[in-house]
Amino acid sequence: MMKKISVLLVCLLIFAFSCSAAGLYEFTEDKMGEGYWLNWGAPQKQTDGSYLLTTEGGGIGAFGDKDGIFNKEVRMNMRIRFGDWGIITFRAKEADRGVGAGQQGYGVTYANEGGQPIWYLTKWKLDGTSEPITAQSTVKDAMENKYGLAGGHAIIYPQSSEQYYDYRVGVFNENNGVRITFKINDELLWDVTDTDNPFTEPGYIFFQSSADWRFMPVAKPEDPLPTQPNETVPAPAPTLPQTGGTSSVLMVSGACCLLGSLLFDKRKKSS
Repeated sequence: MMKKISVLLVCLLIFAFSCSAAGLYEFTEDKMGEGYWLNWGAPQKQTDGSYLLTTEGGGIGAFGDKDGIFNKEVRMNMRIRFGDWGIITFRAKEADRGVGAGQQGYGVTYANEGGQPIWYLTKWKLDGTSEPITAQSTVKDAMENKYGLAGGHAIIYPQSSEQYYDYRVGVFNENNGVRITFKINDELLWDVTDTDNPFTEPGYIFFQSSADWRFMPVAKPEDPLPTQPNETVPAPAPTLPQTGGTSSVLMVSGACCLLGSLLFDKRKKSS
């Protein structure tokens, strides 16, 4: 009986971990591959291990794994050469909209003010017009007091074009609308819910800017389960597109544990 309880506890822990991991989508090196990127092509690898996405002059780079990023927090380690402006649009409706054609989605946007980016959140429409999200008033007072505000609850965040920053943008469906969160180096700048005809369908990540974006891929954790001697190492899974990642493997592992505990119990009763 105690052995069965121990097995079930392990299964529950694995399942809990898989649920917590399911909400994060990281731009690891495999996400820099050609098959993930549309329009202007994939970022190009540089000698320092980074990847350069050239959108200078307003060019568009679209990240195509719209199902993989759906209802996830997306983590990107980037160094931005701040030009006059730049937009990262989440839940972009179409991947092939031309420059100036407009794009539907939630735009995490910066404007260059004296060399410092002012970040703000905009709701874009396909006709190229935009509107603020009323609930932007939920920006944390601590962020407002620490960094200051520009119009429309934009945050003045001190940054350098020579450094990499950990950007995390979460776009999640909730009962009352779509929640958008934005973090830089683990500091929460926004926690906003759009309740006015929110964009609830999966969409692309759209990069557009008057400058370039440079990605330093998020490092994958080392194998948590080392292989045993003489154990055959399975071939790596295809990289395109991955929507479940580690969490899917852990959920399968949890199911196997549960099945094993049930078989163990049945065998014990029959003996």
